Amino acid sequence: MHKRWAYFLLTVFILGAAIKEVYAKLVLNVLDPFPFTLITSVVAQITALGVVGARALAWRQEEPRWDGPVWLRVTLLCLATFGALLFNNIATDLIGPVSYKIIDGISYPVFLVILAFFFLGEVISRRTLLAALIALAGFGVYYADQVPYLRVNLPGLMAAVISPFFFAISMVQIKWLLTRKIAPEKIVAARFSAITLAALFWLPGHFPRLAGETWLLVVLIGSVGLAGLFLILFEALKHIPATHMTVFSASTPLFSAITAYLLIPGTVYQLNHYLGLGIIVVGLASKVVEAEK
Repeated sequence: MHKRWAYFLLTVFILGAAIKEVYAKLVLNVLDPFPFTLITSVVAQITALGVVGARALAWRQEEPRWDGPVWLRVTLLCLATFGALLFNNIATDLIGPVSYKIIDGISYPVFLVILAFFFLGEVISRRTLLAALIALAGFGVYYADQVPYLRVNLPGLMAAVISPFFFAISMVQIKWLLTRKIAPEKIVAARFSAITLAALFWLPGHFPRLAGETWLLVVLIGSVGLAGLFLILFEALKHIPATHMTVFSASTPLFSAITAYLLIPGTVYQLNHYLGLGIIVVGLASKVVEAEK
């Protein structure tokens, strides 16, 4: 039952992230990626701190003591998150969003499996590995038509590989903290603290002027699209190994395609897109069916 619930939450997370991506693209038409990242991260941390305060007022619950290892993991989480987002922006600027997405989609599952083995003692099961490989094959077919248009240079390639490596590091720290019964909302707040600190130094002299509708989107993306979705993700990770994320992260084109078709008028897909999505469905379904057994 816990595994099925976790997979449902992961599906909600990936689908929500795809919806967030659509609206983030609208904001990025008028706002540079760096201030966008800073502002939405600040909103996410404020939202998470609000949840921490609300839960503290609603009921008293025993919290584990934050000893040295917990603080070390929290520090690594903060630094890894900051590094991941920084190199994400660098890579997107140097090689473009599509090239970055392809490199990230292939690299992240590999890094996560390796790091989870060494630092969490997780050994990916054959079923999970097979499902992830099928989903990755679908991922490759889906983006096959983009290969001739890829922008690749050494600095951009390095940044595009470093970013998912840092994201994988942060995921390992999150899973470790969850095993120590640290509340998900506290992990979300901790994750964005380094970025919020950077924002306090940078934003006062560079605060953007935006329309009211754009500010509303920024706040919604930070509060619901970041804080809310990460709370859902962390709740799911309480019940399953971190390596199970590999299947769902490789399945992102499926959810992105669905949301783009529903939210962006005139969206058209080619044959390779349908083939890729079909392969992803097979991989994702094979993992979901496992939860029923």
